[in-house]
Amino acid sequence: MGRLIVLAALVWLAGFVSISPATAQEVVEFTAQTAEYRFAERLEFSAEFTSTAVILDGYVFYQVGESERIWVYEGDISRGRLDVNVLLDEHNQPQGFTTIRYWFRIASDHGEFFESPRYTLYYEDNRFDWQQAQSDPFTLYWHAGGPDFAVAVLAAATEGVGRVQAVLPLPAPRPVTLRVYVAEADLQRAAELAGYPWAAGHMQPGRGVLLFALAPDGEAESLRQVRHEVAHLTLYDGLGADGYANLPAWLNEGIATLAEGEPDPQQLALLYAAAEAGALPPLYSLCAEMPQDAVAAQIASIQSGSLVRYLVQRFNVTGFAILVEAYARSGDCLNAPRAAFGVDLLQLELDWRTASFEQPDPLAQVPWGAIATAAGVAAVLWLLSRLAARSGR
Repeated sequence: MGRLIVLAALVWLAGFVSISPATAQEVVEFTAQTAEYRFAERLEFSAEFTSTAVILDGYVFYQVGESERIWVYEGDISRGRLDVNVLLDEHNQPQGFTTIRYWFRIASDHGEFFESPRYTLYYEDNRFDWQQAQSDPFTLYWHAGGPDFAVAVLAAATEGVGRVQAVLPLPAPRPVTLRVYVAEADLQRAAELAGYPWAAGHMQPGRGVLLFALAPDGEAESLRQVRHEVAHLTLYDGLGADGYANLPAWLNEGIATLAEGEPDPQQLALLYAAAEAGALPPLYSLCAEMPQDAVAAQIASIQSGSLVRYLVQRFNVTGFAILVEAYARSGDCLNAPRAAFGVDLLQLELDWRTASFEQPDPLAQVPWGAIATAAGVAAVLWLLSRLAARSGR
C-alpha cells in the first residue's frame, strides 16, 4: 500500500535536485510501467527496471490536471519491480475527467536516485462498461440502452447546435464528450469528483465533458435535456468565457430552452397558470441567476424560453443577434437592450407580458364605476352632515 510522504513535495523535489547524479558504476534502466485505477477508489502504479545497484526505496510522483501540487507516495520494491497502491478518500481524490502526469523515482543503497521518464493517464469514470459512438464534434459514452439510443442522443446533440445557429451566427462547438448515466446519483458523484458545478440538471460548460442522467426508455424528455445542455455549450464556445458570463441568466436559459424544441403543453399550462396567479418573477430578478427552488426554476426557465421566442419573432434573428452581442459585450442586464431595440429590459418585459397573456393596462382593471358611485354617496352624506350641523345652531 502506498504511503504518502509527509514532507512538502516541492521542498522534497528541490532537495533531490541538489543531489549529485548517480555514479557511472551504478546504472538503472526503466523497462516497463503501468498505471491502473478504479474511479474514486484507488490508483495503482508499477514500474519494472534493471539495475547494477541495490535499490532500497521507490516512489511515484504525480500531478493532476493543471494543479501544481505534486503527490508523492512510497511503494514496495521487489526483484526489479516497484509497486505503489494509493487508496483514495476525500483528502486525495483526483479531479475526474482530467490527465494525471506521473513518474517514478528509486533510490540505491549508496543514496543515489534514478528517475523515470514522464507518463500520462487520463482519469475518467471506469465504474461502468461503457459503449462508445461518435458524431463530430460529439463523442458519446453510455452504459445502458442499445445503438438506437446512442443514435438518438447524438442526433439530439446535433439538433441542439442547429437550433442555436438558427437564431445566432455561432460556429459549432469544439469536440466534447457526452457521458450518459442512468442513475442520477451516479452522475452527481461523477460531477462532484470532476469538480463540476451541477445543479437541477445543469452544468457549467467549458470542461470538455457534459454529463447526463438519461433513461433509455424516457427518450423524449431525455432528448430535450441533451439539446438544452448542448445549446449552453454552443453559446459558451461561440461567445467565449467572458461573453458567456455576461449573458443574463434569463437570456442564457431562454436560448437553451428554445433549443429544446416546441414547448411542452404541460409547460405552457404551468406558465399561464403562474401568470394568472401573478407568480411570474420579474425579469430583473433573473439577471444574475435562476431560482434555486426546483418549481420556481422550472417556471423561470419556461418564462425565459417564452420571452426569447417573442424576441426572435418580433425583432427577427438579426435583431436578436444584436441583442445577444450587446449583452455579451456589456453585461448590463437592464440597459443592454437599448443598443438593440431602443428600450430597456423593463419595457421589453411589459411588451412580452401584454403580447403573451393579453394583459390590459393595469389601470383598466380598476372598477372606476363602483368607485365613482361610492364617491357620490360619500359626497351626499357629507353635505347632509353639514346641513344638519347648521340647522342645530
